[in-house]
Amino acid sequence: MAEAVMKNICSTKNLTGWEVDSCGTSDYNIGKQPYHLTLRTLKEHGIKDFRHKARQIRSSDFTEFDHILVMDHNNLSDVKYEAPKDCPANIEMLTAYDPQKAPYIVDPYYEEDSVFEDVYQLISRCCVKFVETYSKNK
Repeated sequence: MAEAVMKNICSTKNLTGWEVDSCGTSDYNIGKQPYHLTLRTLKEHGIKDFRHKARQIRSSDFTEFDHILVMDHNNLSDVKYEAPKDCPANIEMLTAYDPQKAPYIVDPYYEEDSVFEDVYQLISRCCVKFVETYSKNK
């Protein structure tokens, strides 16, 4: 969901040179499409053509991306553990950019369907602030 939201924000703001991708820390969803409730929530917010196949984080991500944003503390620990000692990427929680200071982003897959909307709103707030922070088009 975060990849789709961030790409949508970058597109809306006509930002160029922003490479946005997403991946997981484990291998159990590799090759799968986003969950149908994720896609439904995105469509409800005008993001209709999101295409993605899940992949696991790879060593090249630590040099290809300036920022690696994670959803929760377990992901943060896992990604920092996988990162090389001289990792140039800034690894942090996406919620570091939440104006409302949420501590983490819950995985809505394990929650009630309505939580997908809550997660969308949280991710959107964070992504907007992230783009405001790092965009040259402020």
